[in-house]
Amino acid sequence: MNDRQRNQTNRLIRVQGFCTEHAPQFAQTPTQPGDAMFATVRAALTTLISQITGTQGKQIAGTYSQASVDQAAEREELLELLRTVNRTAQAIAISRQDTGLMERFRMPSSNGDIVLANTGDAFAAAIAELGLVAEFNELGYAGNVAADLLAEAKAVRDAEQQQGGALGSQVGATASLPLLLRQGSNLVKTLDALIKNRFRNRAEILGAWKTASHVTALPVAREAPLPTPAA
Repeated sequence: MNDRQRNQTNRLIRVQGFCTEHAPQFAQTPTQPGDAMFATVRAALTTLISQITGTQGKQIAGTYSQASVDQAAEREELLELLRTVNRTAQAIAISRQDTGLMERFRMPSSNGDIVLANTGDAFAAAIAELGLVAEFNELGYAGNVAADLLAEAKAVRDAEQQQGGALGSQVGATASLPLLLRQGSNLVKTLDALIKNRFRNRAEILGAWKTASHVTALPVAREAPLPTPAA
């Protein structure tokens, strides 16, 4: 959210407060012209402010940043497991005197998520096909290494998907905010007509309305004066 959008949002909140304060004057008996419209616009403004603050929350919630952190953690765990498998497979190849074994356990040349996840699946398939789980256990690996590889590969894919979803939500929130603020501006214009017609002889109320409905101007950057040439 930029400064102008923040100022527009603050204006809507001030207008909401003004409407709450003066709502009793639009709910008297008998009803007066403009009462129904005021109630309708006030309700729409309340709903709109809730949508705007919710959108702002998505922008600043940090879900994308957290998803990125989670993704990096999952990636590192899988990479470390791949290194463990590669190192242990070398020991098994030496024990078996089977140098060709390592063709199935080459480390990937890239650390991209998809490459690492696919390598995890490939290592798991090789371990299952070659029946190496017991030999991994003999060399100190606790548990089923093939199952662990598949689980870590899935975790990396899931984390990447979550990061993409978080980014999409953040981008969508940013794109929808200008439209919501334009809707708010239109509601204020309708209220402006209602307020000025109802209180046309009440200078103090019109003054309060002017203050509430005013959008704070952004400061104007001034150019620095040119230095005076040396004599």
